[in-house]
Amino acid sequence: MQIRKVKIIKSEKHRRFVASHSCIICKSPNVQCAHIRSIPNYGNVGMSVRNDAFCLPLCIEHHKEQHLIGENKFYFKYCINPIYISEMICKDSPCKKIQSLPEGFFNEYRQYTKSNSKGYVR
Repeated sequence: MQIRKVKIIKSEKHRRFVASHSCIICKSPNVQCAHIRSIPNYGNVGMSVRNDAFCLPLCIEHHKEQHLIGENKFYFKYCINPIYISEMICKDSPCKKIQSLPEGFFNEYRQYTKSNSKGYVR
């Protein structure tokens, strides 16, 4: 099986936009930009490679918890679909790099987690 490489987006503007939202778990306004790094079968996304298109707004405590228990356990615990949430944030981003992502960019990542229309993992 060949591992596909994805287009890596780096954007300080988008990271600041993500951090301007409230925490998706507790609604705290004190937020950090938390990257989704556990997308399976994509060769260049991982612990040392962060794609700014795949970010979530998490408060400091929930960001620490995400790293402590692991991303997949964290998303399952809080019943969230990280791909869906990052896609919704990207749609409103003021960043030109994010806005220039091709139509359907997130489609292939939706298989990462199955969700309902609210973004919750089933």
